[in-house]
Amino acid sequence: MDNEIHTILELPTIADIEASTDVLSIRTNAIKVVRVKEHFAVKIGYSIPPLEAENMKFVAANSNVPVPKVYANFVDPETKKRYVVMDFVPAISKRIKQAINELRTIPTPDYFGNLNETPYIDGVLSTPDNNPVISGPFKDQKQMNQGILEKLGQTQSPHNI
Repeated sequence: MDNEIHTILELPTIADIEASTDVLSIRTNAIKVVRVKEHFAVKIGYSIPPLEAENMKFVAANSNVPVPKVYANFVDPETKKRYVVMDFVPAISKRIKQAINELRTIPTPDYFGNLNETPYIDGVLSTPDNNPVISGPFKDQKQMNQGILEKLGQTQSPHNI
């Protein structure tokens, strides 16, 4: 600790985030990433999956992939926007190829589903009650395909299946 410099970072407020004009991502209506202050990148949007920040933490803990540190992950109760506050990492896009190769070295689980054997929550396989027949987790590809067919049977006419 002799020569270490310890900095306490004050997290940006929603007002700080919304006022940022330093847009780091391609502008879309659904999600954008902005730089706030000099230390933070914040992903903002209505359709950011709740597990995204948890997945980043998992990758950081289980690989050498240089993912940004997540400081906060929350939804504004008034606007229903999700905010993921993380480290700003310069030139991270240049590291994507290396990162993907590193991710491919993580052993695959023995099931099809979300992290920690939880049900899928995407539009195709999600159900309000997380019905395991449709939402999983599934023991294999065949069982997952059956779940997809079951869901389609509930939402599509038979001639479309």
